Amino acid sequence: MGSLLRRLGIGRKKQQTGPHDAKFKWRFIDANAFIHNGTLKLVEVADFRTLDFVAISYTWSKNMLEWRKWILSLGPNQKANRVPSNHPASEDMKQFHLFFTVVSFIVSVQGRSLFWMDVLSIDQDSQAEKEFFVPKMGSLYSCPKKVTVIM
Repeated sequence: MGSLLRRLGIGRKKQQTGPHDAKFKWRFIDANAFIHNGTLKLVEVADFRTLDFVAISYTWSKNMLEWRKWILSLGPNQKANRVPSNHPASEDMKQFHLFFTVVSFIVSVQGRSLFWMDVLSIDQDSQAEKEFFVPKMGSLYSCPKKVTVIM
């Protein structure tokens, strides 16, 4: 009886669990804002499937999370042009900042604006957000016009 009711559209609807779920929004980095203004701009969307973006895959480096904390601490109009030299991890942070700058430039030169990079696109301090997004990363990497892998 239950299956008959479901076929007729009566009863509980199955909850969607695809890459477009609205529990958390997908965050993309605006490469042009970073290259042209020196500012970090994150763009949030509920569904990335129609978005023109580049997905970046790379090897995590030492002290990336320290760099992440620093760049996210800047105000919306504050330029991210110099990693603080007095930070204990400043040399590693400078290397990752250079890497991030090069990635932003490559994305921009390719005629794109948005890219996805898990260090900033997923809140690394939120276990719930990581548990939500990590299983969906396969959908994300199969969707963009371009996936760039940097080792």
